[in-house]
Amino acid sequence: MRIMNGWKSPLGVGLLVALNSACVITLGSFDDGVGSATAGESGEDDESDTSGSGDTTGDDPSTSGDETTGTTGTTGTTDTTGSTEGDSTGDDPLCGDGEIDPGEACDDGNLDNSDGCLTNCELASCGDGYAYVGVEECDDGNDVDDDGCSAECIAATCDDGVQNGTEKAVDCGGDCPSCNSGDPCEIAADCMSGACAAGVCVNPRHCLDIRDLGLDKGDGVYVVDGDGSEGPRPPVEVYCEMSFEGGGWTSIFNRGNAAASYAEAAKLEVALDTIAEIEPVAPWEESEAVHTGGLDLSLYHQVIFAWELVDTLDPTRYGILTRDEGLEGLCIVDGPCVGGTSLGIVDVIPSGGKIEVFTGDPEYWPQVGIGVGTGDQTILWGFDRHASPVGPWGNWDIDGQPGLAGNNDEIIEGNWRYGIYIR
Repeated sequence: MRIMNGWKSPLGVGLLVALNSACVITLGSFDDGVGSATAGESGEDDESDTSGSGDTTGDDPSTSGDETTGTTGTTGTTDTTGSTEGDSTGDDPLCGDGEIDPGEACDDGNLDNSDGCLTNCELASCGDGYAYVGVEECDDGNDVDDDGCSAECIAATCDDGVQNGTEKAVDCGGDCPSCNSGDPCEIAADCMSGACAAGVCVNPRHCLDIRDLGLDKGDGVYVVDGDGSEGPRPPVEVYCEMSFEGGGWTSIFNRGNAAASYAEAAKLEVALDTIAEIEPVAPWEESEAVHTGGLDLSLYHQVIFAWELVDTLDPTRYGILTRDEGLEGLCIVDGPCVGGTSLGIVDVIPSGGKIEVFTGDPEYWPQVGIGVGTGDQTILWGFDRHASPVGPWGNWDIDGQPGLAGNNDEIIEGNWRYGIYIR
């Protein structure tokens, strides 16, 4: 490569030397002593402007001072004009630097939104979405009062007189105490009665209500409220039989098989003459009383006196008594009455017969329970002093010999029990 240098044209224009048709180097000096040598490089496809002319005198502002203008070509000038505006004379204002600058309400130099100055350098206020510790109980960033945080940034409570938070009604349901009958609900736990039907708390009065409201989950313990949420009595637990005779039966008495003795007959008689407060009476328990205390028996219209083998699911032999006027005042269910008193007509299962039954006649003691006729009765459910060939305990067999206990061979085949259910 041969480079020509040091030659000055009369016009002070630098010499253009072509090297290998691919590189153009311009070297030059100016006789006015202003400027500097510039070098430019062009690719193979670049074209250079060789048709220009220009005044390159020292007085041309385009080549004076710190500015040089031009394009690669025979004029030998290259435009590198540039300028910088707004030169900084110091650091810009910055939110978070700990200094309150113009446009900032505060600046505490931290990233904590729970104090009095937010990270955007605005003062904390109710509604900004950040709870100011020690000043606000909450702050959800809205002005809605019925959510978990009021428009005044006060947290919802279960005694503030407003339905808010998870509550289903005013100060009840959700995370608060259970609601009364008639209040809205979503789940059973929202209700004091433990029963939510069609979005409303209901107080089932008895097991039949539980069945009819679709709350039946099989045999077991449920909560009922016989006098409703406005009544003086609180809801109570009962044992409901839901798997036989259509379900909806409240268990009020249960007693297992006993020895064939007068002593056992006397125990049964005492239990049937005693009324105790309602409570869950499960099939495996031994009742010392009839548990109807506290129930409004006018709401019940049927009673079953049942006999069943312990290892069977449901009673298999029983009598059903129906009273349109309700069970209030009925012997045994509502307390003792004079012996030999008619209870009414019962449907006997499984025989299908219909017979009138009476309480045991004390003049012929021990005739305990329910039997046919008076005097020297045939006891069908209870103890008969005139035992049949299979014993003195009755199990609703109405085809046996009159005057003897109404029972069949099942009475001696295994463990059995008596039960009383009302509906």
